[in-house]
Amino acid sequence: AASAEVIAAVHVFGHYTWLESSAAAELKTRATADAPAQITQGLSLDGCTVRYPGADKDALADVSVHIRPGSRVAIVGLNGAGKTTFARLILGLIEPSSGRVTIDGVSLCDLSPESYREGVAATVQSFARLEFSAQHSVGVGSLPSLDSESVVWAAAERGQAKAVLEGLPNRLDT
Repeated sequence: AASAEVIAAVHVFGHYTWLESSAAAELKTRATADAPAQITQGLSLDGCTVRYPGADKDALADVSVHIRPGSRVAIVGLNGAGKTTFARLILGLIEPSSGRVTIDGVSLCDLSPESYREGVAATVQSFARLEFSAQHSVGVGSLPSLDSESVVWAAAERGQAKAVLEGLPNRLDT
């Protein structure tokens, strides 16, 4: 247990040192242009690659995407797929190793971080691999209905996952 605590502490300290160095770098290169009050063209990532210092592979590689104003976007994928890195890019918390992030064609590097961040928000999800039955893995989203098969099937239907549950060897008991 002690080694797990040490590993967790090192992990947290890594985040702290990253934040500290990012803040220091930002203060040196602070842009002053204001972000647009209303986005008209959208947000774009153009050939963005991110490799964190000391890493031997890219966290994101050559990602290009255009998000139109008013769009709702969910970023999903396996643990380690680059979702958090993608979010950090569009929030302006990190810069790509190559490529660029733009708002209405203007690079985030040219915008005042304060003015840009006033208009953005993110909701992040902590990773957890549940060692539960399919019933409880879905039902945990509504604890009062944890054991209700009808509620779980309805949630799977809404989440377009009913076919996944139906394909399990023991369905909800898997």
